[in-house]
Amino acid sequence: MRRLILISFFVFWINNSFSQTVYSNYLDMTSEWRYYAGGFGYSSYYTIYFDGYETINGYVYYKKYRKTLSHTSFFRNTTTQLSLHGPYYIREDVSGKFYIYDQNNDQDVEEFDNQQIINAQIGDIFPEFGATCDVESFETNYLGSVPLKRIKSNIDCDNCGVIEGIGKVGPTCEQGIEANTYLKCYSKQGVEIQFGTPMDCDSFPVPVRESLNVDDNETAKEDFILYPNPTKDIFTIMSNSLSAENKYEIHTVMGRKVKSGTITSDEQIIDISSLSNGVYLIKIIGNNTSKIRRLIKK
Repeated sequence: MRRLILISFFVFWINNSFSQTVYSNYLDMTSEWRYYAGGFGYSSYYTIYFDGYETINGYVYYKKYRKTLSHTSFFRNTTTQLSLHGPYYIREDVSGKFYIYDQNNDQDVEEFDNQQIINAQIGDIFPEFGATCDVESFETNYLGSVPLKRIKSNIDCDNCGVIEGIGKVGPTCEQGIEANTYLKCYSKQGVEIQFGTPMDCDSFPVPVRESLNVDDNETAKEDFILYPNPTKDIFTIMSNSLSAENKYEIHTVMGRKVKSGTITSDEQIIDISSLSNGVYLIKIIGNNTSKIRRLIKK
């Protein structure tokens, strides 16, 4: 009976507190991926970015676009083409999973599970659908000051593996016959990380956002990050726009508030050494809005 009451409370709390909320522990409107693919007679540069939101079946999705610049050479003739594809729809849940919306079947399809990357240990089966290899090494990459875990198989190169919060960098279990698609640049909130042989990230197609309610600079200013995440005892809420008008709350995933306070600095340090290890939801409240991030204490 107690279990049923807890589950009912959790569902009620989620529906009333988090409805129409864009979870953005990893993703936000400033996230951009720049990929390169090349082979005999062709090369392709494409940028994936978000532009606006869409509510489908009660969930809020980012509207995702892919802008591609391709070059095709045949003998002495070279053709250049710029194309735009989308929108596609992607969202993140509180556990760090990414879902894409299957428009044909009107349902979510799990695209990427960040928790599998965080939990991966050497010798585990590589956490990718249909993988035929094991995890053989992992490392920490930094997006600014934010640490992200990256795992690799026996293919060890600067453009290989999968990285937490970002996705597939390059080949995981096997190389392609002619060429692979490589992630060359990833950026978020104005911070950039590059992979493999350096390329000029400005040579990729530039996103042109048309959503009237989206301003990249303002979005970056209003957003916030938690670091380190995961953490052991303390973490920092960092933003350029938080002020004393903002308050924070820490909830368990069952909805119980375990800590709260007022933001007094743009780098607010919070001690959670007294809390048990596990997953928590950090809620920032202010200006009639609220934003939520996931934090892991271990």
